Amino acid sequence: MPSLRALAADIAPPGIVIVDTAEIAGAPPAEISIPVAATAPAYVLYTSGSTGRPKGVVQTHGNVLYFIRRYAAALRLGPTDCLTWLPRYAFDAAVMDLFGAVLTGARLALWDVRTRGLTRLGVWLRQVGATVYHSTPTLYRHVVQALGAQGVPGLRFVVLGGEPVFPADVEAYRRCFGRAVA
Repeated sequence: MPSLRALAADIAPPGIVIVDTAEIAGAPPAEISIPVAATAPAYVLYTSGSTGRPKGVVQTHGNVLYFIRRYAAALRLGPTDCLTWLPRYAFDAAVMDLFGAVLTGARLALWDVRTRGLTRLGVWLRQVGATVYHSTPTLYRHVVQALGAQGVPGLRFVVLGGEPVFPADVEAYRRCFGRAVA
């Protein structure tokens, strides 16, 4: 609605680009052009304060794009991949899989651990055809315990972060996934 777009433009802080989704609906992604500067804020990451006091850190569009391009290249992500998305959307680790999928055409399979639990997570990984598994080491330990030696056929990468990884985690990976890359 034109009146809502004008209102949004009036109340938006300087530098915010207002996009009417009706203008881009149905357009091929390559033809969508939204003028956003690389230095414009993409999101704010709130730190836990483990190295001092908690604070917000602005991530720019340029930083996000650079990081995701590196992540996608390192994992050789493409349209045949299926990435897992296990963290809450507000967790900074969610950014790499969300944008990694969006920018490469990969599928993103969502599992909410809080509501769905861990019991069927291993079965779900096989059902969705996960090729990239990403979580904290704590969640990973529960998954490999549930999977046993069955593993996940087609899994290419296991990405762990946010906590220390121990030698026992690497051994569990070898038993469970074997051919995937840690």
